[in-house]
Amino acid sequence: MGFLVKEQLMKARSEDDLDASSLKIHHWRMKKEEAAAQILMTKLFWRRWKKTKASLPGCWQSSLMLTIPPLSNMKRILLLLLLVSNLANLAYAVMGIGIGSGNITSDQFTCLKNSKNQYLVVQVYDPSGQVDEDGINNLIATSTIDGNTFDNYYAYITPCLANCKNGLTSAADQVNAALKAVNEISLSTAFVLINVDKSQSWSSDQQENQQFLMKAINTAYNDWLLLENGGVGVMTNYNSWSSIVGPNFNVSSQAQYLFWVNWNGIQDLTTGFNPFGGWNQPYAHQYAGAITSNNCVPGINVSYDYLADTGFEAIKKNQTRRSAKNRTISKT
Repeated sequence: MGFLVKEQLMKARSEDDLDASSLKIHHWRMKKEEAAAQILMTKLFWRRWKKTKASLPGCWQSSLMLTIPPLSNMKRILLLLLLVSNLANLAYAVMGIGIGSGNITSDQFTCLKNSKNQYLVVQVYDPSGQVDEDGINNLIATSTIDGNTFDNYYAYITPCLANCKNGLTSAADQVNAALKAVNEISLSTAFVLINVDKSQSWSSDQQENQQFLMKAINTAYNDWLLLENGGVGVMTNYNSWSSIVGPNFNVSSQAQYLFWVNWNGIQDLTTGFNPFGGWNQPYAHQYAGAITSNNCVPGINVSYDYLADTGFEAIKKNQTRRSAKNRTISKT
């Protein structure tokens, strides 16, 4: 009898030792999985966190890094990612400003730049049919700002469609004239935008308008070396685009940057936007215009633009030259 009791006790102790061993293995696996998850999450989000952190005030950074002590490392990372996600839109917003007619001084451009405007939009061709000298002079003025230039420059062309002052009626000639003037300034980065607005005297024939616009975009896209550090886009909105060339006319493979004009006062890329022309989302949103009360340039018409920062460095890397065959829009 005593032998049986002793055998049962030894068996129970063996099972307890087995359970304890299994529990240790379970805890070890959990810690290993947690460590692996931390490494994965760090790899996925570290770069984005560094960008966000760099743009936040010091007190916010401290709040993000400090959590209540007994939180595990995993919980700290999850909390950090939650806070970063909530701040992402704020941290990644890039603001720009468009300048209307009128000469702006270097000091005024310095004021605009110091007002958190990271890119500048300037008209370089006037719808009356001539190079916009004010726009060119303003680009020259920005190039004289010592160490305080804008991150990107957007030169937009408002084409002449009838009674052109300089006699240039073809889209190619007008784009060449405008970009020749821009190229002489030697800007490090310049994007070219074709302005398509129904306030201009476009033809009532949409096919004719399509051919004119295709020629303008092809000329800008194919012929100018400055585009190696920039790109081609269109400045327009749904109403203008649909009435001038038709809502389904698609040039997005060549003119991939849509500057969406909608003066709704909202700094985002989605409110009120409906896809058209092959663009599922605008590259930038001109959310206000015809403003003459800017403190840096009082009395000058300016527009305000919002850009979700997909990263200027990423944009530049994507500006590799394609073959002429792939770049040319097929004529209809």
